[in-house]
Amino acid sequence: MSTPYRSEVPALESKKEAIERELDDLHGRRDARQHALGLARQVEQELAVALDAVTPLEPTPLLDRVRVAKPCPVSWASMRGDDVTRFCGSCRKHVHDLSAMTRGEAEAFLGAQREANPACVTFYRRLDGTVVSEDCPSGAGAGTTRRKKLLVFATVAAAAAALTSSSVRERLLGDHVVRTTGAVVPTSLE
Repeated sequence: MSTPYRSEVPALESKKEAIERELDDLHGRRDARQHALGLARQVEQELAVALDAVTPLEPTPLLDRVRVAKPCPVSWASMRGDDVTRFCGSCRKHVHDLSAMTRGEAEAFLGAQREANPACVTFYRRLDGTVVSEDCPSGAGAGTTRRKKLLVFATVAAAAAALTSSSVRERLLGDHVVRTTGAVVPTSLE
């Protein structure tokens, strides 16, 4: 007996329809995935904006916030002591040179002043507002002996000028550095 002849066309059409359905399904999944990726990118951007809004800005170091309300007319050179701490005979207080300390030492010193009476300090501040420190690459400790001698000479000259003019409290030293001496304003350390 022979089997009836079977046409392959309906089977092929059925297979073609199944493949088309599978392809449509895959295209739908691809479109959904692309949509989900777009949403994910949008949510990531919103998250970044939210994180920027809630992340506190890094606080300015104490050393760069230190302020002196009333600069002292007594010259550093006239005070007795060492390179970091000297005694002022006029106000009978110790004066501390923040620029002769490393940044870490000056920060620790100023941090301790939050609890104590305001200390008298002297320091060099650049025109950009940062305070020169001993470990600063272009600070007081980075120069050559010649530069240090010039700095001492400029300090003495500025002090002499300050003594002759009571209205002048700060003098420009070097190209872009101002020396200030006086009692620390407590609110500048908060």
